[in-house]
Amino acid sequence: MSSEKRGKFFLSYLILAGGLFFVAIFLRIFPQEINQFLASSHRIFYSLLAILFFFSFFINRLAPATKIPAFVWSIFFGIALQPVLAVLEKSGSVITLTIELIAAYILFGGGVEISFRYFKKWVGVIASLSFIGTILTALFFAVSLSWIFNKLNIFVPAAAIALVSAILSSTDPAAIIPSLEQLKFKRPYLKLIAVSESATNDVVGVILTRFILIAITGAVITQKPIQYFFSLAQQGTVFSFFREIVIGLICGFLGFLALHYWAKHSKQKEIQEGTDTALYFSVPLGVFALGGIFGGSGFLGTFLTGLFFEAETHTKKIVDFFENFVQAFGKPIIFLLLGSIVPLEVLFKTSLIGISAAFIFIFIIRPLVVFITLGPWIFQKNSKLNFADLLFLSFIRETGVIPAALIVMIGTTLPYADYLFGIGMWVILLTLLIEPPLTPYIAKKLAVAV
Repeated sequence: MSSEKRGKFFLSYLILAGGLFFVAIFLRIFPQEINQFLASSHRIFYSLLAILFFFSFFINRLAPATKIPAFVWSIFFGIALQPVLAVLEKSGSVITLTIELIAAYILFGGGVEISFRYFKKWVGVIASLSFIGTILTALFFAVSLSWIFNKLNIFVPAAAIALVSAILSSTDPAAIIPSLEQLKFKRPYLKLIAVSESATNDVVGVILTRFILIAITGAVITQKPIQYFFSLAQQGTVFSFFREIVIGLICGFLGFLALHYWAKHSKQKEIQEGTDTALYFSVPLGVFALGGIFGGSGFLGTFLTGLFFEAETHTKKIVDFFENFVQAFGKPIIFLLLGSIVPLEVLFKTSLIGISAAFIFIFIIRPLVVFITLGPWIFQKNSKLNFADLLFLSFIRETGVIPAALIVMIGTTLPYADYLFGIGMWVILLTLLIEPPLTPYIAKKLAVAV
């Protein structure tokens, strides 16, 4: 590391750590004055939104020069900003609407990042890991959490265990991509599988969480969390599940047709570039709303709209702008909100359970699921996958933005939110802290990249 880079490295750490300390102390010295000021403001929502946007910029500007991911800094600053952002907790509907809006755009952006042509080529492998793998991850984690609580002689409702397991089951492409960009893969398809599967299982995780939540809030009451998952196999639930998927697929295709038609039309008519930016915001939002109106998965629809749509040369700048907006503002806001709603005492109370669960999750459950779902593909005729590929895929499965969004949306409405917040926070924090630095090391040791 050159002296210039070393100086930037330490300066970024100093500014971020100093800013974190100052914000945390200042807001806790004058909590009463701050609350009075916010309570008397008729523009409180806009003030809080300005605060969220400012810290999103501040963190994204400095975090890349440090070894700690921007998402982790966002969580820390969210904790520091709790005295201010706590006002939002009193308006759960505002938080839910904000998170749903951002999550819809994140999933659309995840679809846009994937080449549909290559996605079709590896659809079997991607589907195995993203669909079957996500469900197995939730099941295994529910069993593990139940075992940990029993060993520690702590009673936790089975519903809480089932729900947090479903929420944390998906992985985060936004957390994976920066790690992969540092590497030059000997077999490029490995990067494609990692990113495509990660984006796809975000949608599966959302749908799975929704159906577990329905089972929990319905008439089903059980002492074993795994039974909530078995209840999904009932005929009515299976029908509802496929109905959501089919309607989401139709809505996603309609959104794709709208974008594709406009892209083709604007190219033929040589319409000035940049005039259609608003379309890339309105179509995903419209697809999300349409899916909800007709009883389908709006999140799946927005993802498929992005996946089907080919970002041609004349629209690439607009798509890049959209992706930068989501990356620079949308995702940090979710992690800031996550940090703001998790009390420090809850983190301390759940630290032993949360850290133990996170290590089991990272080093046992994630690899086990990869080998169960992708192991059979190794033995397929002319298969390109091998043991080293599967081992590499096992350790680039960070838990990130969509699970964080689900915790923020759902956790504030449930009586056992402490366990959702605590365990969810520890798993997200530790996967984001442990796995990104390990990725280059593991890739080179396994000789899958240089």
